[in-house]
Amino acid sequence: KMVLLGAPSNFKGLFERYIGMMGYNQKVSEAMNQYCLKTYGHLPSYFCIENFSKNIEAQVLIIHDRFDNIIPYSDALEFEKYLKNSELIKTKGLGHKLKSEDVYSHITGFLSA
Repeated sequence: KMVLLGAPSNFKGLFERYIGMMGYNQKVSEAMNQYCLKTYGHLPSYFCIENFSKNIEAQVLIIHDRFDNIIPYSDALEFEKYLKNSELIKTKGLGHKLKSEDVYSHITGFLSA
């Protein structure tokens, strides 16, 4: 079993949001991409759920807030699309922290089932 809480579905978006948040210029952005390519053999865009989901057979619980300001809700939809044994729980108003007794109940129920 696997539990994903507000998780990013791809590194490209993660890198882009981080670069934007930090206010880095194009030169720094390109340096980060090249470092990833040199170190891991691929650009950040390669590291996405679409490329890594084919052999995942585990049951997956995805919990994501519709208004998460760190990782967009669209990432949860990507997980749901590519993980064949997944269940998506949508929250509203919890943000990225997902701090709620209801969330905790979903997690413990899923893990104990």
